[in-house]
Amino acid sequence: MKNNFTVLGFGFSFLLVIIIYAVLRFSAFPELSAFQNQEYSLEMYDRNGELIKVTTLDGGMRRIHRNINDIPEIVKDVFIMSEDSRFYFHPGIDPLAVLRAVYQNITEERIVSGASTISMQLARIISGTGHGYKGKICGAIDALRLESRLSKKEILELWLNNIPFSFQVEGVAAASYQFLGLDIRYLDIEKSLILAVIPRSPANMNPQRNEDGAVNAAAALGIRSGILKENARSRIQNIFNNKSIHTWPDKAPHFSLFLEKKINGINRKQYVPWEIETSLDLNLNNILEDRINYHIATSGNSRITKYLI
Repeated sequence: MKNNFTVLGFGFSFLLVIIIYAVLRFSAFPELSAFQNQEYSLEMYDRNGELIKVTTLDGGMRRIHRNINDIPEIVKDVFIMSEDSRFYFHPGIDPLAVLRAVYQNITEERIVSGASTISMQLARIISGTGHGYKGKICGAIDALRLESRLSKKEILELWLNNIPFSFQVEGVAAASYQFLGLDIRYLDIEKSLILAVIPRSPANMNPQRNEDGAVNAAAALGIRSGILKENARSRIQNIFNNKSIHTWPDKAPHFSLFLEKKINGINRKQYVPWEIETSLDLNLNNILEDRINYHIATSGNSRITKYLI
């Protein structure tokens, strides 16, 4: 009889797991579908691979898409270590992180630690749930729904492309241009650490406004995670020794505006990728522009002037 109850109990538990998984996997999740089809900024390159312009979205936002295989491994490693070191080993909720957070919050008698996984953070971005206890519960459920529908690779790609950094940029690729003036493919350990600390407190960790705070936080993260073991602060500080103002490229503005108008007239999501390599040669364009400006400047008596469209 005891064995029969054991078999029944196991069967019931298995059935319950199947039902829960089916609900998570197949219940309506329109927010995810809309999120996966959202718009990204368009990157325009000349024929030699030089960036011409990155277009803005509504409200001046820039959000650059990168396939997960085009994001350097060190960037992925740093961001995972920073936010969710057991990302590949939990189903969307990390029980160890939950227990640690509960212990710390009870000990300190205030909320000093959360237990948000990457999947929970992505769920919050998608669904717009809050940060309170109710938001945490909803985020946990949505994280399980994400994990049942997407692979870890797909979740990581969506998250890295949409992390809010404030200052009208979302995603690591856009943040790399905004704060460091670099394409994401050129990020190393130190630069990745700088970017990884910004989303935690954008106002305080923006290296353009609070260099010391950003460097200290990045060095602490590097040491704590074991990514940097020696001379952490000096190695990160070296990034800013040759200071320069980082601005978004806007080269050949007439050409890029013409291209934007053409693209806006077709179904972008169906026909246009987020990166376009044009036939324009920026070097040749600059030479011609300089020659034109020279002749205009030396032909004042002929009433020749620029006419900007």
